[in-house]
Amino acid sequence: PTVTTTAITSPTATSASGGGNVTADGGYSVTAKGVCWSTSSIPTILDSITTDGTGTGVFTSSLTGLTSVTNYYVRAYATNSQGTSYGNQVVFTTLSTLPTVTTTNVTNITDTSASSGGNVTWDGGYSISARGVCWSTSTNPTISDSITTDGTGTGVFTSSLTGLTSVTSYYVRAYATNSQGTSYGNQQTFTSSVGIDENLFYKYLKVYPNPSNGKFKIESYNNFINSIEIINIVGQKVFSKNYLKKSKSEIDISNQNNGIYFLSVTTNDKTFTTKIILQK
Repeated sequence: PTVTTTAITSPTATSASGGGNVTADGGYSVTAKGVCWSTSSIPTILDSITTDGTGTGVFTSSLTGLTSVTNYYVRAYATNSQGTSYGNQVVFTTLSTLPTVTTTNVTNITDTSASSGGNVTWDGGYSISARGVCWSTSTNPTISDSITTDGTGTGVFTSSLTGLTSVTSYYVRAYATNSQGTSYGNQQTFTSSVGIDENLFYKYLKVYPNPSNGKFKIESYNNFINSIEIINIVGQKVFSKNYLKKSKSEIDISNQNNGIYFLSVTTNDKTFTTKIILQK
């Protein structure tokens, strides 16, 4: 017989659909037709097969009992009294039994919170029992780290990350869990912002001139200044002074590039933060 193999469709972790077309019977009745498959190239009817009727024409086949995340080779076959012939070989890969999930970008970043989420695009053939995001100050966070729990099932979800520390780098991954385990999305990273209450700062302290060419004066109205710290817009510390124990101090960051910086001043038992501008 003459037979062609159709493309594989609808692959899952354990099954797929295929088929073929017997275009000629070779002058003898086709007594069996179907597909054969194997994890090795050039499968035959000695491997796994379907039996999908007799005669010429198009047929469809259901491949079952497959192993997840495995490459399979498939050929249609047709048998008459003279022997068995095979169609062209097609190759496909079964899906994972674990979910497939992607991580959305991190937005709405503050000093203590941020927003993210994900999209569960495949449940692995098993119901999604939990989904959300996990985060840590170390790479590749897991559900053993800080997490959100944002529903079940496939689809898009949003997450609120809370309890963050200001000016800290975090790594975030979406996760999705089914009865087979937990999988993770791509990793996102962000840095929490500086917590600023400028009204509170200027209630107890004064910094001038601001903007400045790099030299700033700081005065405390009521308490001694214990320490001063300045970080840049990406969270890097560029200046610090400790154990000052005085009500006035001067700082010089003229060696830094122009831009916005965050000045944190610690008095007796409180830290106050404001923006300063370096403009040379």
